[in-house]
Amino acid sequence: MTLLTQSLNTKTDDMVIATVEALIEVHGVEKVSEWRDLSKHKHAIVHILVNFNKQKAIAGLVPKLNQINAPRSSDLCTPLHLSIWKKNLTLSSLLIDMGADSALKNNYGEDCEKLKVQVAQQNNIAFIDLELTAVPSDPSSSILEVAIIVTDMNLTELSRKGWVVKKPAEDMAKLPRWHQKHFQSVEKGGNGLFDDIASDEAMELEDVAKEVVDYVKNFCPEKSCSLAGFSVHGDREILRKEIPEVYAHMSHQIIDVSTIINLSGKWKPEVLIGKPDQQGGNHRAMSDVVYSIETLKFFKGKLW
Repeated sequence: MTLLTQSLNTKTDDMVIATVEALIEVHGVEKVSEWRDLSKHKHAIVHILVNFNKQKAIAGLVPKLNQINAPRSSDLCTPLHLSIWKKNLTLSSLLIDMGADSALKNNYGEDCEKLKVQVAQQNNIAFIDLELTAVPSDPSSSILEVAIIVTDMNLTELSRKGWVVKKPAEDMAKLPRWHQKHFQSVEKGGNGLFDDIASDEAMELEDVAKEVVDYVKNFCPEKSCSLAGFSVHGDREILRKEIPEVYAHMSHQIIDVSTIINLSGKWKPEVLIGKPDQQGGNHRAMSDVVYSIETLKFFKGKLW
């Protein structure tokens, strides 16, 4: 068993499982479970599998070896601790599902309770809408308003927040006719966005960016959660330009509700029967976000 560490690294998961099962056949489960490598940490088999991200092998072997909570001799780190240090939420989720104890502490007094929250959050969805000075493809386009609703994977709302960006009145007066019609005062038939932009509640873009970043990070682990919404690829491109930290923090995968509508119309138009209409659609960011969630809930019920 002296070459076991190298063997576990270089073989496929299926080969790893076969190798360890063969060792169990020869030496017995107890002997194989007690084996430790020659490193300073004295890794058990499960620690090596975690280090090499052998998830299929972990699922197949850990129950047989009873090593789900096995501590390393050097620092009492469990497989779950190691998965945190590897920043591998998928692996952490697997270990938790297999019964890993998140309350166990290592020699540094660290447990894994916080990880439970991160694992639960990795499937959250951040629905977003931006009101802009121009279409997203226009290089001059900039953010007027941001709205975000975070849901869990089943579209249950967890939190919502909106921001309005302060802009000079003279710049707003130069915006196209469409903006003048829809963003004017409510009394004149608009949605009141211009009034909100001129109010004390409006914030400089730099301050909005900081708050949006903090808000998203509170619900979405890095590189895990998708942005969602109508034609959300356009919003994502604006974020890359104006709030790049959010762009970098979110998953590269998006959930474009517009695409689902488009493909349903092409391939299964009967699915569109009963699709909710936007009630009182006023071209404000939050109302558009709410409608995107309602629409996706409709398709979830029809298709999934």
